[in-house]
Amino acid sequence: MRIVIVLMLSAVLGFSCTTSNPEAKSTTEIDLQEKTGMDSITEYCYRMEQPFENEKGKVDQLEMRLVIDNDKVTGHYNWLPVYKDNRQGSITGILHDTIILGKYFFEQEGVKDTADIQILMRNNGIAISSDRKELGLDATLPLVDCKPIENPE
Repeated sequence: MRIVIVLMLSAVLGFSCTTSNPEAKSTTEIDLQEKTGMDSITEYCYRMEQPFENEKGKVDQLEMRLVIDNDKVTGHYNWLPVYKDNRQGSITGILHDTIILGKYFFEQEGVKDTADIQILMRNNGIAISSDRKELGLDATLPLVDCKPIENPE
């Protein structure tokens, strides 16, 4: 009988010590929430540039601009290579903690397409992934200052 009571108490105490607090936030979540304000509209920009070794001034670019309004996310994701056709498109999604689950609507070589994407937000950048590996959407981009969007006239 004592053994049963000891086992039951151990199970109850063990469960109560390992049960996570649903209100608790990870450090990354707290930092992200402090940055975004979570109650306001915030814009984030990410860019990676790959210059050509032997061709000064020629740079392939991969860029993403995200606008977060509470949990709603919009933006664009562009691949701008020097010698190939660009892939440019827009993103819509929902922010869940530090992960954006979204759709990427894009055009490349005159063909329109859509892909599901997942964006993991970190304090210094993002990691983008998609189930459609053949499209080459997966990337890790560093956070950069947002520049004003130029409107061609």
